[in-house]
Amino acid sequence: MTLDKRLAACACLVPKGACVCDVGTDHGYLPVWLVKEGIAVKACACDIGEGPLSSAVSTINKYGLSDKISTCLSDGLKNVAPDGITHIVIAGMGGETILNIIESSDWAKGCTLILQPMTKLEFMREGLCKTGWEEKITKAVIDGKYSYIVSLWKFENNRNIPDKTELVTGRLDLNDSDASEYLRRRISVLQKSAQGKLNSRDKRQEGEKELALAKSLERLLK
Repeated sequence: MTLDKRLAACACLVPKGACVCDVGTDHGYLPVWLVKEGIAVKACACDIGEGPLSSAVSTINKYGLSDKISTCLSDGLKNVAPDGITHIVIAGMGGETILNIIESSDWAKGCTLILQPMTKLEFMREGLCKTGWEEKITKAVIDGKYSYIVSLWKFENNRNIPDKTELVTGRLDLNDSDASEYLRRRISVLQKSAQGKLNSRDKRQEGEKELALAKSLERLLK
């Protein structure tokens, strides 16, 4: 089994000996790969949909891992038993949904989070920081025309709100080629959006803020 670049980036943040809960597991590729490769000692694959969960069961059985990977039909973490879980992976969802899942589960605070939002990254990042989570690692993934951010979080009970630039960058290492390319793409999106708003009386102020943010990000690349 080979993971795509997005899931591989999530897998790279899981340490050997972890017990992983994969929320929104879909086909169950991530937990199967982690257990098969001897990284996770056990895992829970959960999904809100019966169809995706059935696909995960098929994948788990195909590799003979039903003794090490359990499955759970669950809306987020609501039906997941927390016993022994050390790491929670939530990948491929919107940032608002991810934030809601985390805020709805008090026991998640005892785990390490590995998150990969498809949208609303800055919204998710701000919400987590406001509620005591601290971002420890940020990785950018460039896969053709697609750009992703994978981040690792721990609950520290510190409520530090990043500024606008930090909400975009997190803890990206800009010496990494994928990270610098991610930032260049983000700058381009901001500039295009700003240009469309600067000639509008109602949206001019918003456009100016986007342009200022783009310039702030550009300075980081120099």
